Amino acid sequence: MAHHHLHVPKSLATVSISIIDTTVRMNNIPYKFFMDTPYPGYETFSTPCYVFLIHHVPTNTRLLYDLGVRKDWATNAHPNILKTMNHVGVQIEVEKDVAQILVDGGVKLQDIDAVVLSHHHFDHVGDPRTFPANAKLLVGPGFKERHLPGWPANPEDDHSTSDTYEGREIEELSFEEGDERVSEIGGFKALDYFGDGSFYILATPGHTASHLSALARTTCAKDGEESSFIFMAGDLVHTCLCFRPSETYPLPSTIASPTTTDPFTATNPSIQTSPLTHIHRLHTHPSGAHLAQTTPFSLVSAYEEDVPCSQANATALANIFDGNENVLTVYAHDESLLDVLDFFPKGTANEWKSKGWGERGHWRFLAELVKRLEGEGVDFGGGR
Repeated sequence: MAHHHLHVPKSLATVSISIIDTTVRMNNIPYKFFMDTPYPGYETFSTPCYVFLIHHVPTNTRLLYDLGVRKDWATNAHPNILKTMNHVGVQIEVEKDVAQILVDGGVKLQDIDAVVLSHHHFDHVGDPRTFPANAKLLVGPGFKERHLPGWPANPEDDHSTSDTYEGREIEELSFEEGDERVSEIGGFKALDYFGDGSFYILATPGHTASHLSALARTTCAKDGEESSFIFMAGDLVHTCLCFRPSETYPLPSTIASPTTTDPFTATNPSIQTSPLTHIHRLHTHPSGAHLAQTTPFSLVSAYEEDVPCSQANATALANIFDGNENVLTVYAHDESLLDVLDFFPKGTANEWKSKGWGERGHWRFLAELVKRLEGEGVDFGGGR
């Protein structure tokens, strides 16, 4: 893997970060809504909804990034959402609200100071009513004008509900030049939220106009090692096919089999990746052999709110963030990481690099493609 420097300002400050599996499972979702290029095995998928708990120890401030799907979604979502889901056949299971998961894990809800909403869609805003009124909502530029007061107060808004925003402060973040906390990281405007380089909120419009991502420093540079980070992508992408492989993290000629049930077993069989490159969307290009190893399998979907901007975001993610060995990319619905990550309350995710999560999870998204091709008799030349 080629090393790509992130150009994040140096700092010795970190945040403690935990990844929450919200118990949400969204099933039978058509891939066509989320990527441009069809591949065998990628017709529909099931997905979790990840939420992040961020603790800034120096100020004893706790944030959440997103809230997933509210437990009572079936009786509170806009009728248009329910109608579309029924028509497509999408099914959603939610065992607990995030608030209950936190309480069960020993976190006092009154200790949550703010919730960063990546955007206004119902599978991200959850149910803020389950938190005390002191927890404010942090939203992206233009959010209030576009999405408040929500449905049914605004009959035209079919994504979030009015009770999401009632009774609490809603702070619309600014990324204007002149604010000493605002810089640029990886081509995105970045707000140094605590002012010490430990946690950045990034303006990443594309999927929606007010979309926010986040970058948390998980370990600081020491003993010759650079700082490590977790990139919370939200819905910047919906499948790894849209940002892997890349020039900075090309697909090798062999990888550990992504179909293994245990990504942490050292004796996992390896497979040849040539059958995968042969079906890559650019394989027939004059430089297809190279492009198939260094270009994402798919472009983003035409259903994105701003397709060119969304595609530019995916490209930046691929080559700058995900292409860096010191960054762990976690987008909101990455089912391929379910058996790789440790979830709240089982410790924090700060030691993700030393635990090998990035390396072990990077190519697991190819599992369905490998299974389908193997079912069609394709030989991956496995070995150990």
